[in-house]
Amino acid sequence: MKFIFKPISNSRQIGKKRPYSDIKFIVIHYTGNYSKGADAMAHFKYLQGAKRYGSAHYYVDEKEIIQIIGDSFVAWSVGDNQGYGRYLNGCTNSNSISIEMCVNADSDQDKVYKNTLELTKNLMEKFKIPASKVVRHYDVSRKDCPHNFRNNNWAKWWQFKKDIEKPIEWKIDLSKNSEFGKEKDMEKDYKNHWAEKEIDEVKEAGIMKGYEDGNFKPDEKITRAEVAVIVAKLLKKN
Repeated sequence: MKFIFKPISNSRQIGKKRPYSDIKFIVIHYTGNYSKGADAMAHFKYLQGAKRYGSAHYYVDEKEIIQIIGDSFVAWSVGDNQGYGRYLNGCTNSNSISIEMCVNADSDQDKVYKNTLELTKNLMEKFKIPASKVVRHYDVSRKDCPHNFRNNNWAKWWQFKKDIEKPIEWKIDLSKNSEFGKEKDMEKDYKNHWAEKEIDEVKEAGIMKGYEDGNFKPDEKITRAEVAVIVAKLLKKN
């Protein structure tokens, strides 16, 4: 995965400059754009010329996180007043960072979730923001956003809140264009497991590598197909 710092030049979408000490909240949104190809870069291109106010600092898809507005600038993201009330819980444009999750139909939403989760944890660490100050757009203005974390999906939001309390797995260098999500960036999910040494050995030998999300999941049940792959690798080595 990649982190890209690509600030837009459209001043209509950028608010005043602020000190980092003003940042007290992280707000989670979703783009609401289900069109195929409506990924993070597509939203960067749109906001470069958009005349309607409405922006966020970070746009997240399955492959990239693109920061289009620097943390030291205000984005027009939670100050809307559409009959839902304003600035609930003390959160405003001026004291928050906003993250937009891309929901394009051709995306892997599990990966979008993971990338959003790790970005959130990195920002929490950077700005010393507690989990209680990580909120939905819905919590701020009662807007139906992110839709996939509201409606009948309160449980999904509660799970996200639990997940952000866990240690950072992917360290993201937010100071420059960088890559993240590699195995070296992750804390081993089998650290101090009784089979840690043996797991390291089979990974080093290329017999077992773990799952796509980078975790090994040492106590996960194994399928017959996975056993077949492991045996085939062993036979080739012999």
